[in-house]
This record gives sequence, C-alpha cells and structure tokens, in this order.
Amino acid sequence: MQLARLEVRPKAGADRWGVENQASGYVACLYRQGQVVGEELGTWVGGDFHCYVRLTGRDALEKGFHSDQALEELRKLEALGEVGWELIGETGDPVVHWQDAEALYLTPSKIAPVRTLPKGEAVRIYTLPLRPLEIDELVTWGRRAHLYDDAWLDSGDLEMTAYRALADPESHLSLCAQDLAERIEAATGKPTYHWLMRGFTSDPATEATRPCPCCGKPLSPSLFDAGEWLQLRCEPCRLLTGVGDVSDTESDEEALIGAWTPDRK
Repeated sequence: MQLARLEVRPKAGADRWGVENQASGYVACLYRQGQVVGEELGTWVGGDFHCYVRLTGRDALEKGFHSDQALEELRKLEALGEVGWELIGETGDPVVHWQDAEALYLTPSKIAPVRTLPKGEAVRIYTLPLRPLEIDELVTWGRRAHLYDDAWLDSGDLEMTAYRALADPESHLSLCAQDLAERIEAATGKPTYHWLMRGFTSDPATEATRPCPCCGKPLSPSLFDAGEWLQLRCEPCRLLTGVGDVSDTESDEEALIGAWTPDRK
C-alpha cells in the first residue's frame, strides 16, 4: 500500500469548505472502487488543502481505473483549484494484481475483501475486470462482513446474530458472497471461492468429513495451505471453510448453524 497526499491549491475566491467537501467527495469515489482504504485525514497547510489517504496500489490513481463518477468529481475539484497527488511512501502489506493469483477467495475485510490463493495476499480489487457498480458492491460486502466479524467477538447478545450471518450459507451476507464470487470467476477465469465461518461442532470425529453446508456432498481437505479457517473445501460450490472447535461449543444449537440439512436444496 502507498501513503499518498492529495493537494489542492484553491483558485482566488474559492470557498474553503467547498474545496474540502469536493475533495472528500472525490476520495469517496476512490474508496468505493477499492483504490483508497481506511480513513482520510484532511488539513490546511498555508493556503493549500492536503488530504492524506492510503492507496492500495501505485496505479490506483490512473484515470483508466477511475469510475465515471470519480472522473466527474475530479473535474469539479479541478474547477476549484490546482489538483495534484504525491506518493509519500509504502505502508502495510503489499497488494497484488489478481492476475498473479492461482485462485481467489472472498474474506470479510474492509481493506482487502479479495485475497489470493495459496499465498493469501490482498488483491487490488479496482483491477478486477468488473463494472464499477460491481466493485462498489464488493467493497460494501467486505465492509459489512468485517463488521459482523468484529461483532462476533465480545459483543454480548449480538455474538450469535453475527455468527449466524457469517456461518449460515443462506444468510444474506453469505448469499451475496456466493454471487460475487461467481461473477469474479466469470470475469477473471480464476477459481474464486467464498469463505464460510465454522466455529462450533458437537462431533469432532466427523467434523472434517461433514457434508458441505451448501450441497450436502462430503467436504474435502483444502488444496491450499492458507490457514486454519480454510482447511476444508467443496469444489463444486467453490466453498472454503474451517473445522469447528468442540471446546467452544456450548449447545447443539450452535453446532447446527451452517450444518447441512436435506431440505436446503
């Protein structure tokens, strides 16, 4: 990732609040395409407005990766003053192009909702051959899934609601992931998996060979050494999941969340 600074030198008479607001609108468009992640930080230095952001790649500012809306917001900003970018330095883990991957998978993250297999590297999602609206959907899904993932731990009464959203293949969150994975695979030609959480089990002896929660066929060991949450797979369903922990399971009800039921299909 790259730490970058957006600089705006306003024209004479330009309203400071208008400059800040328009710069924020432009950055928001980049955020929705995965070109910018995290929070922006804006400040005035002398008579110039500076906005610090994290870019997911050096090429994130290329006009070819800008949506029509981002280009329009940039034109509005340029009407208010001179606009420029400066790359300050690298920060965080590297983010790669999707073409470098053997396969891809979706994971709950507001920064990197698509990662590579087998290495688990973050993908620059603005490079995916999807329509801007589809990339926007992917960013929104990653942010929403991350919120559920955070809420699953130490959130009291919300824990099981969050777990069900992450572990039930028929939850809205999971169905969106399945749909996005199918579209990414169709566009890239790369096998693209969706991840389903598995935290609980009442039968550890059969956990690793349990039926796929989506189709009922036996799960197989993952082809990719990508961590304990991705130990099992269903190739026809493009599903990656883990092995539940009996020591964390307090009731059969917990273990049944995300389990295969014959009436599902």
